[in-house]
Amino acid sequence: MGQETRGRRRDRDLPHPEADPCEGCGDQQPIQEGQKAPRIMEITRTLLNLSIGGNTWILLLLLLLSVLSVAFIIERLVLFRIWQKNSERLIRHVGEGLKEGRLESLASLNLDSPLSSLVSEALRTRRSGVTVISESLERERIRLRLRLEKRLNFLGTIGANAPFIGLLGTVIGIMHAFRELAEKGQGGEYVMAGISEALVATALGLFVAIPSAVFFNFFRKKVNDLLSLSEILTHMFLEYEVRYEGKD
Repeated sequence: MGQETRGRRRDRDLPHPEADPCEGCGDQQPIQEGQKAPRIMEITRTLLNLSIGGNTWILLLLLLLSVLSVAFIIERLVLFRIWQKNSERLIRHVGEGLKEGRLESLASLNLDSPLSSLVSEALRTRRSGVTVISESLERERIRLRLRLEKRLNFLGTIGANAPFIGLLGTVIGIMHAFRELAEKGQGGEYVMAGISEALVATALGLFVAIPSAVFFNFFRKKVNDLLSLSEILTHMFLEYEVRYEGKD
């Protein structure tokens, strides 16, 4: 009796030969895949909806950036030319005024030059000592750099990012071409025509970026030239102050 009872217990503990040890294990994977599938489909649907209108809005954006960059380049070309010319004249007048000791005449100089603020600051702090004048003019030169570099980053940003905007337009245009192929069932010639139109966005992006990058570097050089003139002007006032203290 006891042996039969123990035998039945062992039979009950052993796995059933027809039972699947992985039964129920595979149910979790379809659930996870089912959760990911709607997200992937949603992203795909969003990209397809974005490509429905083609890359027209990308081209319009690049044209707008092109107009803005050209306007900015023309404005800065005129402005830097005036600043460079007037700054050189200002240094000549300051040199003559300091040599002849006519500091009061420097205050009446009315030249459209960013260096005029340095002259005003030097006249305000004159006879305050070399250290005071040097520190004051150094602070003014920092403010001068900020004014000269104002909005230049806009041009640099266009030069750096316009190719990527054009590339995005090309990708969207290619997606649009293949979508039209799937819906209308037209041949490869239609796809090639769509791809060639899509590549216009990349070409336009480069057309906008190259001049922007070139003139960004050109204007940075102009800024450095004006800062070099400001350094010359600073040394002129410091030398005059040293001579003034030597006379005392």
